[in-house]
Amino acid sequence: MRVTSSLAWQLGSCYRQSGSTSCNGDTYLSLDNGGAVHIGVGAALTEEQYAGSQTWERAYTAEVTAWWANDFDLLLTPAAGAPPALLEELLPPPEDPLAILPRFERIWCFAAPFSVTGQPAISLPVGTTATGVPVGVQLVAALGREDLLLRVAAQIEQAAPWAARHPPL
Repeated sequence: MRVTSSLAWQLGSCYRQSGSTSCNGDTYLSLDNGGAVHIGVGAALTEEQYAGSQTWERAYTAEVTAWWANDFDLLLTPAAGAPPALLEELLPPPEDPLAILPRFERIWCFAAPFSVTGQPAISLPVGTTATGVPVGVQLVAALGREDLLLRVAAQIEQAAPWAARHPPL
């Protein structure tokens, strides 16, 4: 399993050293089932595995960010890979907290790459499903181009205001 989460490593490191999820007085994660799983993953990582995941992240970031070197300003993607879920659909079963991951992967598949690369991205509501649930698009900019991203997002908001819209409850 490739683990690319620095948070899992940090939590595991804190847990190995202190037996808790607190480091320097800050509590990073409660010990619910999901938190315990992340701590377990991080605590089980060797330094070599962590270093390998960091090397992979740097190579992946270089590969993804190279796309913007071809004179592209922004990338437009769906905001999510699946329609919004009901909250109860996102609660993992207590006996298997990781069982929810496939559902989350379908939702975050367009956002996750840019969480890894650290590129600026914004999700904008632009429409609704037939039942009135908001759906959106994601705009992604090159590293350091938050200015462009925010200018275009503001233009979209001005052209298609969203603030007064509310999904059905």
